[in-house]
Amino acid sequence: MPTDRYDTDHLQRVLKARKELGLPKRPHSIEIDHPMKGKRVLDTTSGREYVVQRVHKTWHWGWYICLLLNHNGSHGMRFWYNISSGDPFIQECCDASHRELEILDASG
Repeated sequence: MPTDRYDTDHLQRVLKARKELGLPKRPHSIEIDHPMKGKRVLDTTSGREYVVQRVHKTWHWGWYICLLLNHNGSHGMRFWYNISSGDPFIQECCDASHRELEILDASG
């Protein structure tokens, strides 16, 4: 087998084993319970109101929290909190989210 070929058979075996062990399919992004889940937020740049549908702990040079937003069935993702990612872009995106998203519910 050529060394540059992606081994899809191996990937399928890994994903099957992870499922059998009860592990997340993609360990670099794990859905978590978080106070933001279910909150309504307003994107002040577009005027659209979203509901935080899911919250994920995601890995890229360290961990960060991202929000999956839903607006009438249309989805978007925003980085929310940098836990330990060393990528400055992650922190910039988290800062932008805090500037641009207004939490409409009383707590969160």
